[in-house]
Amino acid sequence: MSEQYYQATQRHIADLQSVIRMKKMIAPDAFFKASVQKLQRCYNGIGPERWSARFRNFVTMLLDQLEAPALIHDWEWSYMPKTFRNFVMSNIRLTVNAWKDKRFRSGLLAGVLCLLFGWGGFRGGVK
Repeated sequence: MSEQYYQATQRHIADLQSVIRMKKMIAPDAFFKASVQKLQRCYNGIGPERWSARFRNFVTMLLDQLEAPALIHDWEWSYMPKTFRNFVMSNIRLTVNAWKDKRFRSGLLAGVLCLLFGWGGFRGGVK
């Protein structure tokens, strides 16, 4: 792993896609058409891009139950139009998808933290 970025393997992304489909998580239609490689490029683990890869690895290990919802969230933050509506919807979806995986509290906390502190990161565009 590079210190500058988090890099999930293609196999890990494919496993997360399986969880997403199995749990019937919600995402924009284009997410389900994205290649594993495209998803791999936008997924940075759990936490904002400004955190070090080491810290994101640690947080991802602690909150691994949020990885599938976070993959959808990261795709949205990378590829959706940068409107406030899309920003809010991505954070609501993070919470709902965590609920679908029976992780409502941690998903709600993550969604609220993203709403409160993530607007700048969302506007940052494709990584």
